[in-house]
Amino acid sequence: VHDFTRKTGVVHTEIVLPEGSQAKWALDRSVLWNAVEFAEKRRDIRPLLPKESIQRAELFIGDDLGGQVKAEGAKDLLVVHHRVDAVPQEHAGHRLTRRSMVGSLLLQRRQLAAAHNVPTFTHVAYMSRIDPESAAEAYIRLIGYAGATGAHMHICHFNSSSKTDIERCAALVAKAQAQGLPITVEAYPYGTGSTVLAAAFFSDPEFEARNGLGYDSVQRVTDGHRFRDRAELLAAQAEEPSTLVLWHVLDIENNPHHRDLLDMSVLYPGGAIASDAMPWTLPDGKAYTGDAWPLPDDATSHPRSAGCFTRFIREWVRERRKVSLLEGIRKCALIPAEILSRSTPAMRAKGRLQAGADADIVVFDYETLSDRATFSAMNRPSEGVRHLIVSGYPLISDGVLDVAARPGRPVRRPFAET
Repeated sequence: VHDFTRKTGVVHTEIVLPEGSQAKWALDRSVLWNAVEFAEKRRDIRPLLPKESIQRAELFIGDDLGGQVKAEGAKDLLVVHHRVDAVPQEHAGHRLTRRSMVGSLLLQRRQLAAAHNVPTFTHVAYMSRIDPESAAEAYIRLIGYAGATGAHMHICHFNSSSKTDIERCAALVAKAQAQGLPITVEAYPYGTGSTVLAAAFFSDPEFEARNGLGYDSVQRVTDGHRFRDRAELLAAQAEEPSTLVLWHVLDIENNPHHRDLLDMSVLYPGGAIASDAMPWTLPDGKAYTGDAWPLPDDATSHPRSAGCFTRFIREWVRERRKVSLLEGIRKCALIPAEILSRSTPAMRAKGRLQAGADADIVVFDYETLSDRATFSAMNRPSEGVRHLIVSGYPLISDGVLDVAARPGRPVRRPFAET
């Protein structure tokens, strides 16, 4: 999920609401973009301006707002709520830029990435198990971009993006990789995903049929409430679209087939383990920005924010012996570094123990290493790490965390001076 509360470097923002609009929440830039980033996937979105204007990326928006927005090279051409044919059109600008230009923009971005030897990181456009607009269709598109441009396509969240169609999607990716296409994947070791309530697929009238799940699979993070039906979810969506929710997609505790599907994604050969850590949220819905340790008792998130990697080592390596310890560590440390190593030279010194590599070292007790975070106690820290050294500086010594230490350094790739 994109978290725009953490976005920095925004020089100027103007948000205009239609006269009489009750969507006052949208005046907060970060809340607005967290919502529309997911709403963009709606299937009824279509261009609102002439094609020739879109191609020039010069958007004339009418006398009521006036002016012209030149957005060549911008990620989002226009952020505006305005009226079209006297009908309020919320998020109209975002709909325009994302839908009308999606094909050419995606192609151009992949071509640019290939030219500069950098990977692209993609949340697939569709996640349904039913064609058309299934997860498999989305993967076929990405494979096509990799073949057409030569760009390194990294697929985010192989498990939650594929939902219950993991077997078909895995076969597609494996075939593409066997043909030499530069495609990589990652997954997190949970059958439950996390997003914001504004995600458009929740309000799809065909939600239950397309996903094989009821609305009770959607759970609010702050109070644990599961929605009863579409009407209740839509009401909550209209009131507070930026609310964090859990989406229980795979019932790995009670359904053996679902357990096999999760295994297929996290154990995919050459695939990385990645947390996609969610922000910590307080009961009032606001993000926790403090630095207390342990975390406040009322801070909630997805358990993967606290226990992703230790869960994988505990369950898939130690308890179920699905992979060796060496392979488990490789999936958690070396493979993520290798995904970035071609574009980011500094990553070639990460994820490995060797002379000249960065001194990032973890020492753990294999028999006790374990995640403790659950969906009812999401902020419990993992246990079993005895020592942790970051950039040569001890962060954990004999199991005790130095809360004042800040040894981490940003990893940056070279860039051209202008």
